[in-house]
Amino acid sequence: MRLTVSEVNKMDDLKFHKPTSHLNKDDSVMKIFVDFNQIPPIIIEDNARAFQVREIMKREHINLKIVVDARDHFQGILPLTCLTEENLTRKMLSEDYDKDTLLVRHCMWKKSELHALDFNELKSATIGEVIDALQHIGHRHCLVIDHSAHQIRGVISASDISKALGMPIDISVTGVGTSFLEIFRGMHQFV
Repeated sequence: MRLTVSEVNKMDDLKFHKPTSHLNKDDSVMKIFVDFNQIPPIIIEDNARAFQVREIMKREHINLKIVVDARDHFQGILPLTCLTEENLTRKMLSEDYDKDTLLVRHCMWKKSELHALDFNELKSATIGEVIDALQHIGHRHCLVIDHSAHQIRGVISASDISKALGMPIDISVTGVGTSFLEIFRGMHQFV
């Protein structure tokens, strides 16, 4: 069978699924959980140049990448917010990097700085409970770990929750559960 090849110059619209109704805080978080068994993570190597990665993430509308080393071992996460001009400039000035030597590993959130939710607990959690957990730690992203398999199973994102609910979600540091490192980072943002 020979397939017909058509021109697309008169096509204007994309066809894709748009949810017609929004979820609510009492719905299961599993409806919006990004499960790496279903959707592969978007990864970046820790030795990639930070400025180049920022441009790629902005162009591709990606807010978070999972950071791995050359052997594909998990190292941390890279939210786009870590790559603002202000953050990159501060990092270059404080640690003597330039645009060519500032790498993802210098800007990312290392796994030792991250929090995670348990996959088995998440199965019965509501969206509202996850929002509370994110507000408690003051982070917009949280990994999900399958402790029995010793694997990172996925990620929960405040932006995904916001889209699903059809409303903004305020994830600000509440002071409860805030680590010294987070307080230190917050204080030095304004220096």
